[in-house]
Amino acid sequence: MTVSNREAARRWDCSYHTAKKRRDAGEVPPDPDQTGPHFLDLPDVDHQDPEAIADAAAALRSEILKRDIRQAEVTIRIGDGLPAGVAWRADLHTGSLRTDLHAILRHNRIIRDTPGLYTGFAGDSWDNYGSSPNKRTGQHEAILPEEMQIAFVEESCLKYLRGKTLFFEDGCHEAWTFAATGTKPVKWLVRQLSGKGIKCAYLGHGGRINLLVGKQKYIIDTRHKGRGKSILHIFQSIFRSFKDDSDYEDLPHVTCHAHTHDSGHFKMFFRARWRVGLKPGSYKPTDDYGQKGGWAQTRPSMPVTIFYPDHDNIIVIDDIEAGARFLTAERERMSRLRNGVSA
Repeated sequence: MTVSNREAARRWDCSYHTAKKRRDAGEVPPDPDQTGPHFLDLPDVDHQDPEAIADAAAALRSEILKRDIRQAEVTIRIGDGLPAGVAWRADLHTGSLRTDLHAILRHNRIIRDTPGLYTGFAGDSWDNYGSSPNKRTGQHEAILPEEMQIAFVEESCLKYLRGKTLFFEDGCHEAWTFAATGTKPVKWLVRQLSGKGIKCAYLGHGGRINLLVGKQKYIIDTRHKGRGKSILHIFQSIFRSFKDDSDYEDLPHVTCHAHTHDSGHFKMFFRARWRVGLKPGSYKPTDDYGQKGGWAQTRPSMPVTIFYPDHDNIIVIDDIEAGARFLTAERERMSRLRNGVSA
């Protein structure tokens, strides 16, 4: 079979004119089976079965999700037949220049020393989040290194909040840490606490809590940051969440949104029952970023909800100190009634 000059050039891996000169000089191009390289065990890229790929991905996803401690919904039973309280805390911003760490510890001691009082953390538990090109301002006023901020929160839980912590959530600063480092510090912290005997739920960026207190079930939705927030109306994201939930039978009894550092609460009759909205304050009254935006200073006012075990009733107190006193008084009153002593 006659080989063309072009085919000879391909076999010799040279130009057309060079191949012609070599053939004119009497050279014979090699047989294609003798040229190399010859790959003996390459994968068959022409037969990648999409069904097999999808099956493998589904199996891997299933195994990963089985090992993920994040919960979109958790059921928690608390209390001892008497009223129980939850102190809603968020935006600790541990490690920031103006954050009052002593206020955090004071509240921890109040929760520890108040029977029936529990707590949860709705995001931004620390302030520094590693290098990020998007929001460098969050780093400007950190006076503690990031590892020390996380250690402060962890050791505080171990020392004061054993058996008192219900949940942790991710906030913006934790999300920035994940974007910069690939590590989710809140998930890591919950794993650490679990290994040291403190069981609590990790709700990711937010989730639902079915809180069982005595005979009552209270449905709670909590998120660090809700859709539709407004600087003019601090509860706007909570009202928006009511409208976004098409299943009105499943509307929460309590909704907590944090993030803006505005402290407040409301109680309104909506869709056949009383519903409560909560906005925790912040232990960081301001920072350089907030001052640049002209935002007002905040205070560490963390609301407390009191849940009754024998009838459907929720009472909201403005801050932890007053909430602890009220809860203690109510538990003593109901304990006397339960023991047949006049209130």
